[in-house]
Amino acid sequence: MEVRHNRRQRERTELAATDAASLPEANAELATHRYTLQNQEVKSRIDRTMRICMGAALITLSISASVRRAQSAPAARARQTADLVLVNGRIYTVDPVRPLATGLAVARGRILFVGSETEARALTGPRTRVVDLAGKTVVPGFIDAHAHLLGLGRSLRNVHLAGATSYEEVIRRVLERAREMKPGEWIIGRGWDQNRWPSKEFPTHEALSRAVPSNPVILERIDGHAVLANAAAMRIAGVSAATKDPAGGRVLRLPDGSPSGVFVDNATPLVERRIPRSSREETRRAILTAVAEANR
Repeated sequence: MEVRHNRRQRERTELAATDAASLPEANAELATHRYTLQNQEVKSRIDRTMRICMGAALITLSISASVRRAQSAPAARARQTADLVLVNGRIYTVDPVRPLATGLAVARGRILFVGSETEARALTGPRTRVVDLAGKTVVPGFIDAHAHLLGLGRSLRNVHLAGATSYEEVIRRVLERAREMKPGEWIIGRGWDQNRWPSKEFPTHEALSRAVPSNPVILERIDGHAVLANAAAMRIAGVSAATKDPAGGRVLRLPDGSPSGVFVDNATPLVERRIPRSSREETRRAILTAVAEANR
């Protein structure tokens, strides 16, 4: 019984000794595991840092390349010689970053440079034309890509009165057209300006009515704010001394109160509304006339 007890006691002692002996090994294994985890975390952080640094380096290289290209642009331009250089001006660039410039260079019909006057002058050569704008303004070209083809055709069929230096000259031009027209056909003209005449006064219809009695005539002033009508046109329009001035318009009158033939602003429709609408054939001829003019 005592021998059995002693044997169990020895087994417990050996087990305890074994546990005590294995404890440092377990601790070492645990420490190794923790070290491995720490190394992995450090490595992960290093990888992230490296990726960030490489990305930043690439961005820096890209920006540097862009800057070098921008810096090399003036050098590239400097190798070209401008045909025309504008300096000392207010040049609108339509660029919100740099809306105004003082110098502009043109080569072979194209803008070569827009910026400072000094840089623009650097592009001059022996044959470059340099223009001092003396503070004047330069804006981009305005290109109008539409046309009033029918309006052009109709205007080409009208009597052109621009540049006439007297009322007598206006009448002569209208009379020339009347010789080509049938009686009763309307004659339309535009462009007279009494300020170019010796008297500077608005005309009256009498002389025009005597020269062209058989055709209604309406002649628009150069600014479009007044028309001159002959007696035939006013008769067809039903205009008389009893006709009142419309709002925003005026009928100029003779001493007896009858219309002088000049209708201003909102009074012009009193006679213009009686001009017949163009027929289909007349419209066709007007368009063909405009096409021919555009291709002349």
